Amino acid sequence: EVHETGDGLDNKYHPNVEVTEYNDLGQVLKSIETTINDVETVSVPGEEIVVASVTLLSDFDAEITEPLPGAIEISSLEQLRDIFSLNGMNKDYVLICDIDASETEFWNEDPYNPGTYFGFAPIGGQFSRFAGTFDGQGHVISNLHINRPDEDNIGFFTQITYGAKVMNLGLEDMTVTGKNFVGGLAAVNYGTITNCFTTGEVSGQDWVGGLV
Repeated sequence: EVHETGDGLDNKYHPNVEVTEYNDLGQVLKSIETTINDVETVSVPGEEIVVASVTLLSDFDAEITEPLPGAIEISSLEQLRDIFSLNGMNKDYVLICDIDASETEFWNEDPYNPGTYFGFAPIGGQFSRFAGTFDGQGHVISNLHINRPDEDNIGFFTQITYGAKVMNLGLEDMTVTGKNFVGGLAAVNYGTITNCFTTGEVSGQDWVGGLV
């Protein structure tokens, strides 16, 4: 989708335009401003149509590059679960496929309240920060459930620390419930998040955000 940002389209004046890319859900992935190369006016009965050719800048496309050498490949829900407990919070990870996390709705039953489930345990626990890289490579984790209304720092990641990077990841149709500091992707972020999105419901008491 192209929106004109100059004074008008004609053969003499080539204004800047804003180009916006959307995903299949209609969400904005990225907007950039670029310039028009050529403009042609085509006359049809009753109106004129202006046709503009636009060269997109190289950074318009999602910046999905080759994963870091030696990155640990994640291809299952169980491997996601084990990032904190087995592999470590300062490693590099790459998601190599989409993952349906629907079954997390019935993970980790509350021993004091049978039939109630805490769902997915956020990566990092209550006091550890993710310090590595997580490259989703454009893949999506869907239907993730986290139900921890009495806990702080709740999200897919608890906290992302300084220097850590999370990129190219979608979290779709997630349900996240926490107390304070609650986010879809991360409860707290000090690192860099690039080209990521969340959809679904995120709820808590204070300091709640859809992404962070």
